[in-house]
Amino acid sequence: MTVGTEPRPGRGEGKGEGQSSSRRHNLSAVLHHALAGSTRAELSQLTGLGRATITSLVAELLDLGLLDEQGPANLGRMGRPGSRLGPPAAGACGVGLEINVDYLSVVAIDLAGRVRYRARSERDNRTAGPARVISAGAEMLAGAVSEVGADGLVPVGLGVAVPGITDRDGLIREAPNVGWRDVRLLDHAAGSLPPGLPVTVDNEANLAAVAELHHGHGRGRRDFVVLTGEVGIGAGIVANSRLFRGAGGGAGEIGHVPVSTRGPLCGCGNRGCLERLAGQDAMLSAAGINPAVLPAEPGQPTGVALLVERAAAGDPAALAALARSGRYLGAGLRIVTTLLAPEAVIFSGIFVALAPWLLKPAAAALHRRSDAGVDLLISSLGPDAAAMGAATVGLQRVLDDPESVRRAGRLS
Repeated sequence: MTVGTEPRPGRGEGKGEGQSSSRRHNLSAVLHHALAGSTRAELSQLTGLGRATITSLVAELLDLGLLDEQGPANLGRMGRPGSRLGPPAAGACGVGLEINVDYLSVVAIDLAGRVRYRARSERDNRTAGPARVISAGAEMLAGAVSEVGADGLVPVGLGVAVPGITDRDGLIREAPNVGWRDVRLLDHAAGSLPPGLPVTVDNEANLAAVAELHHGHGRGRRDFVVLTGEVGIGAGIVANSRLFRGAGGGAGEIGHVPVSTRGPLCGCGNRGCLERLAGQDAMLSAAGINPAVLPAEPGQPTGVALLVERAAAGDPAALAALARSGRYLGAGLRIVTTLLAPEAVIFSGIFVALAPWLLKPAAAALHRRSDAGVDLLISSLGPDAAAMGAATVGLQRVLDDPESVRRAGRLS
């Protein structure tokens, strides 16, 4: 349906329902444009809606607390200045929780796309079990809700990023690196999550791609892939400016693409999978670093931080391990780019810190048998991109249906 047109009622759809759907669609369109900073006159031009309709929709969005008057828009110009609209300093926010193998991360994002809260807890989630991990995540969420509440922000949705394949009903079908299978997150939460919040559960690579699409290098690009690495390796795929999840949510499992016929056995049953050759544990082990060692003293580098330190110092084992992993990453990306032909591949997760040593061998392996002009980029969103994407998804329901905040009583 095009913004500004009045749809005809379809079969089984009464005139009142059609009008309600049209108003909801137009309200959403006006909110999206107004959050970027527009006057009422500009909104009319952008949406094709009449001035009276724009006035009515803007008044409702102001009443819902989803917009704010930002002041005169054309000071110094001839004529009466229009009032520019924009996101309020307080009001709705989305909250995102990322559950990964060795950490939990929480992020809150407001309607302007600003990160208003960020927290991270390093912990081993491999043997803790779903109930304990989710309980720890719920404690972090409670702290986030309290902190943003003090700033006048009200969470309207929660996204949860997990290192595995999920379906649309929130079932975590398989997360092998934490040993989860057929885990329904909300069942294990047992009321410990903030009450009344709509919850969306998705793969961490998918949500990192959402974050790039809205806040990072994906803005202005229609087709790109986000390569994210921790213990496992995943790919979030954006096609035609939309996240591509595939049938059953299983798209982007690049970590289980075999890149060597003589590689080690993987938990998925194959040999030579990319994550067994270029994932976090594989890189650390190849560099002579024990992935399981915790810091003996606070601030002492371990894991990826120690690998970065040694590589920066020119340690031969570290440099050789990173060059080897970069070549395997390029081989995996060669398959992905041949199939999908993206404009760019964005390195996220641990690959951001390791990019100075991974990018060159990865690019050499990628382009060895391919003339595709794909850009290799380093994410600018930091280590919590998946949590940012989860928080963005948490806001999406309100962006798509602004009146949902009134029905839920979230901002009243």
